[in-house]
Amino acid sequence: MSWRDSLTAAGVDTDTGIAQVGGDPAFYREALALFLAENARRIPAMKAAAPEDLVRPAHGLKSDCRTLGAAACGDLAARLERAARDGDDAAVQTVLPELLAKTEQLDAAIRAALEQT
Repeated sequence: MSWRDSLTAAGVDTDTGIAQVGGDPAFYREALALFLAENARRIPAMKAAAPEDLVRPAHGLKSDCRTLGAAACGDLAARLERAARDGDDAAVQTVLPELLAKTEQLDAAIRAALEQT
C-alpha cells in the first residue's frame, strides 16, 4: 500500500490535498509534516482552552484539514468553531472530544503515511 493509499483508507482525499498545494506530491508531504508539527502545539492548547478561546484554533484546524483533504476532520473543526463563536458551551463540550479523537486518528494516519516512501 502506498502512502497515498494509506491516507485514502483513513478518509483523506489526497487528490484534493495535492491539488490544494499546487499539484506537487512532495510539497503535499511537507504540508502533512507541518500539520503534525502544528498539531503538536495546537491540540494541547485546545484541550486546556476555555470554550470562548477555541474559535481561533478551531478555525486554523478547519482550514488546515480542508487544505489537506481531510474533510471529516475539517467539518468537525467548523462545528467547534461555530459553537465557540456562538458561546454554545454545551455544543463545545460535545464536539471538542469528538474532534480531538478524529484529529488523533488523522495524525496517526499521517505519521504512518510519512514513514512510507
